[in-house]
Amino acid sequence: YICGRIDAAKAVLSEFGWGMEFIKLNEELLELYRTADDAADVIRRQNEWLTKAEEDSQKYAIYAKSKKKYWEVGDSEEESDEDEDPREDE
Repeated sequence: YICGRIDAAKAVLSEFGWGMEFIKLNEELLELYRTADDAADVIRRQNEWLTKAEEDSQKYAIYAKSKKKYWEVGDSEEESDEDEDPREDE
């Protein structure tokens, strides 16, 4: 793939049940490597991609953490609702 023989790479990987999924999951990086001018460009692009991926994962972790706190609050409220006698609403 990274040598420009995309069709050949797809033909080889199609022999494996996971082959096309591999290309799909890694297409961004495979294209990054394939279109690099030289080894130094590969390293530069790779480092940029890794920096961006790390920033994205930190943003996701912050989001997930805040969402977890929200659900924990919601869970504790549900528990307190469950402790109440449902007949009180009547």
